[in-house]
Amino acid sequence: MRLNRTLLSTALVVVALVVQVSVLARLQLPGAVPDLLLLTVLGLAFVYGPVSGSLIGFGAGLLADLAPPPTTRPGATPWCSASSAISPVWSGRRTGS
Repeated sequence: MRLNRTLLSTALVVVALVVQVSVLARLQLPGAVPDLLLLTVLGLAFVYGPVSGSLIGFGAGLLADLAPPPTTRPGATPWCSASSAISPVWSGRRTGS
C-alpha cells in the first residue's frame, strides 16, 4: 500500500474503533451492539483488495483486542478472515464480471 492509503486506512480504523468503544457501546440496544469497525474493515478490503484488506483486518483485530473494556471479542484472525472473504467480490469487480 502507498503511504496515503496506509495513513487513510489507519485513521479510519482508529476513528471507527474510538466511535465504537465510546459511543456505540453505550447505546442500550436490545441484543447487540453495532460493529462499526467490522464495516470499516470490510469497506476498506473491498476498495483496496484482498491482500491489503487482510492486513487491515489483522491490524484492526489487534487494535480491537487492546481496546477497553476487555471483553470476549473475536481476535485478529477472524477479522483477517472476514476481510479476505471479500476477495471474490473484489476480483469480480476488477475483471468487470
